Amino acid sequence: MTSIDTEDVKGEAADDEQAHTTPRHHYMLAHIVLPQLCRENPYLLFNVIISPEKEEFLAHTWKYVRTMCDPAGEPSFSIEDVRFVPTRIGDFPALVALFPRPEAITDALMAVAVLMVPLGSGEPSHIEENPECRYFTLEFALPNPEQPDEGLGTMLCEWGKEGTHVNYGPGPDKISPQTFLDAVEKLLSPIEQPA
Repeated sequence: MTSIDTEDVKGEAADDEQAHTTPRHHYMLAHIVLPQLCRENPYLLFNVIISPEKEEFLAHTWKYVRTMCDPAGEPSFSIEDVRFVPTRIGDFPALVALFPRPEAITDALMAVAVLMVPLGSGEPSHIEENPECRYFTLEFALPNPEQPDEGLGTMLCEWGKEGTHVNYGPGPDKISPQTFLDAVEKLLSPIEQPA
């Protein structure tokens, strides 16, 4: 199993005085731990989710999240409440994470890791050792007038290679895994130049 770097995580102290700086479980999992796994070892993440070791891996990951976040309080969900669904976006393998209903602004409703290795490029000599893996989130936001039927606003975002957070603006009008994947596919599609 890969180790999870704690250098960039704030609020490691367990005392009450610093507990307010401890990341929430939801945020920690969706915005720190999973993007870091995508950057450091995307093959591990993609392979373990479809393997018999999935439960052990997720339990280990959740234990880490709990260690970092429990000083601020108990989680409102467990790792069993998070669903991971292998899929594809265009020619690329993807892994969707469906999170419990968000409790705070910026909590993710869902995320998708996209392994930027086209399916069918399986020749061992063509597989990169550490390929690019892009990580997108559909985040809870203030209500959006463009999404009146949903009762909540969303933002389509991405965590970049260096841990940078990019906000692409409002998420899809209708909130579903498919509309989220469609929005991400548009971001991944090359812009066609006029002839």
